Amino acid sequence: MRIVAREIRVPHNERIVSKNVGADAIDLTFDDEWRECTSKVAVFKNGADEFRAAVSGDLVQIPWEVLDRPGELHLSLVGYVGEKKRIVTEKMTRPFKVLAAGSLAGDSPSDPTPDAVQVLLNRVGDAAETAEAAASRAEATDRAVSAAESARTAAEAARASSEESRASAETSRAGAESARVAAETSRRDAEAARSAAEAQRTSAESGRREAEASRVVAEAARVAEFDQMRQNFQGMQCVLLPEGEYDPETAEPTIEGDTSVIYYVPNPRHTVGDLYLEWRYLAVSDGSCIWELIGGRDKLPDAITVADIDAIVGGGTAPKAERYLSLTGLAYLWAVVREWFAAKLHKHDAADIETGQVPVARGGTGASTALAAQHNILGDMAAADAVSDADLQFVLARPDGGNETAGAVFRAAGSLIWNWLDARIRSTFHFNASHQLRTEGLADGAVTNAKLDQSIRDSLSQAMYYAPSNDAAKDLNDHLAGIVVYNTTTLNAPDGLPFGLCACFSNVPATMTTDYRWAVQLALPTTGYPMFRRKVNKGEWTSWLPMSRPAA
Repeated sequence: MRIVAREIRVPHNERIVSKNVGADAIDLTFDDEWRECTSKVAVFKNGADEFRAAVSGDLVQIPWEVLDRPGELHLSLVGYVGEKKRIVTEKMTRPFKVLAAGSLAGDSPSDPTPDAVQVLLNRVGDAAETAEAAASRAEATDRAVSAAESARTAAEAARASSEESRASAETSRAGAESARVAAETSRRDAEAARSAAEAQRTSAESGRREAEASRVVAEAARVAEFDQMRQNFQGMQCVLLPEGEYDPETAEPTIEGDTSVIYYVPNPRHTVGDLYLEWRYLAVSDGSCIWELIGGRDKLPDAITVADIDAIVGGGTAPKAERYLSLTGLAYLWAVVREWFAAKLHKHDAADIETGQVPVARGGTGASTALAAQHNILGDMAAADAVSDADLQFVLARPDGGNETAGAVFRAAGSLIWNWLDARIRSTFHFNASHQLRTEGLADGAVTNAKLDQSIRDSLSQAMYYAPSNDAAKDLNDHLAGIVVYNTTTLNAPDGLPFGLCACFSNVPATMTTDYRWAVQLALPTTGYPMFRRKVNKGEWTSWLPMSRPAA
């Protein structure tokens, strides 16, 4: 028989024959509610006859008193949890059928079935006897403890004597400890020196790793700043800078800018469809602002400066890079070259010079060697004030050193030099005759002007952002880039906001393994207010914090 939700469920319409004594019992199966009961009582009722029987475990004997006559036998169960809680089953809807017995010789049993109260009292008496036995054992234990205490007192006296000996030994130990402390101090000093050396080594190693990672970090910072620039593009104003507000050599603005404005500067190397360079005034992480050329400086190689020309002419260290010669630089170079070969008057017949050195001021070289003559003639040339394209000429050295017939140098028109430079620039930067980058021969991942322009157009024209999949993310702790959907199955989502979108921004790609990741997540729930949290370097994700709150 099963007791479920305080209902007695009889698997079959059980029938019981009257006049049986101690022959019928009921096997009970209780649900979890009855586990805490300290005692259970079964109440049997057949007509006017009613009897209570104690439940032993999950079995209860049917008292013969309620089987003395045919009828319907009702059963109810009562469970007690101490003295404060009682559980009672509902009335049976299908009682047991007590059938009339056959012929029976003899009378009813003389011994009554033990009442449930008596059974429980007997159990209490048994428990009392058990407690008395435990008390007796406790008294024996106390006597043993008393004897042990006597032994402990004797041992304590022996310990006191030993303590005196220990104190004497402790004095000796203290002296030895002083010597040990001095040695330990020396060891710590040596350890401190070692730690300092290790720290220097660690710092150097860290510097090496940071230098190794600097390019990646710088690129990530550039991407982050470009993304910030993209986000600021909505509602952006555009301003065309006049002359005097930008550097004519580098085309970089020289004014203090506004981060919400795009500044247009004439392109000194403009081509069809590329007349202006676009600049942004960006705020960087240290609080300062810098000028950033939209699309990168690949579109405008650095110009050769006057300082670069002076360094080359003066015999200093020449810069090594792919750069271009602007008209201003070309004019300066031409002035230097003209000064080298400025006409000099000489009124003496060279055949009359037999000894000595003719100074440069008299048309000579002022030197006895070719290298010294070059220095005297070319080392102090003045720059021309201005040079026009019409008279632009260059003096170039012959690559083979020349000879007495051809000479060591030759003159070339400025247009020839420009054509040569133009060809070098085109071949280096892969421009075709239409002033566009050629794509053949470039690696699949190479950056081209077309790719940069398309990237800018795509990033500025797309105003919609969406999750690539409508499937909910498993764990937002693993979400490091882009937008995902989250719901009640997603781990580490904002509490109380079970549905929404989560966007993550990071300084490095999600696929990159690094200890220097800066990631910020924005939770945009379907209800409630947006939340955010961040993860910096090796740290854990912070708690979700609200981005705004309702007005008080």
